[in-house]
Parts: sequence; structure tokens; C-alpha cells
Amino acid sequence: MSDIPTNARKSFGDIAPHLADITDKVLFGDVWANAILSPRDRSLVTISCLISLYRINELPFHVNKALENGVTKDEISRRSRNWPFTRAGRRR
Repeated sequence: MSDIPTNARKSFGDIAPHLADITDKVLFGDVWANAILSPRDRSLVTISCLISLYRINELPFHVNKALENGVTKDEISRRSRNWPFTRAGRRR
């Protein structure tokens, strides 16, 4: 394992080191590295899901990751404009 702290280790590694390790290896290792979806497409799906579920606390990380993965600000903006019409938007 690298000595450079990952986002998981920075966020909760001191409290739950095993969970941080699993997050790094399984979620960002196996799941995000799976070739079925490109990182760009996976970011679009993730952002769309987070918006529709109103999981705004997780959006900043995934929006930045999406930009790194080649998603444009316009594409992100178009998804965020749809949220009031989803179940999550009507719930508020």
C-alpha cells in the first residue's frame, strides 16, 4: 500500500482503518477500475444517483472526480437542474 493518504484514509482512516482499506481496494480498486463503464461514464451515473437521492454531502468529492474523469461542467449542471423533478426533489 502506498504511503500517500487516500481520501478514505484522510476521511476516516484513523477511526476505521480496515474500512478505509476496503474502500481503497474494493470500491476504488475493483469497482471503479472495472472496464464495463469508463471512469467518465461511471462519474456521470454516480452524480446522477447522488443528486436524485439528495446525497449532497457526497457530491463535492464526486463532482471533482467527474471533472478529473473528463465530464464537463455543463454536463454536471444539466444533471443538477433535473433534481427538482425527481422523487428526492419533491420530498423537500
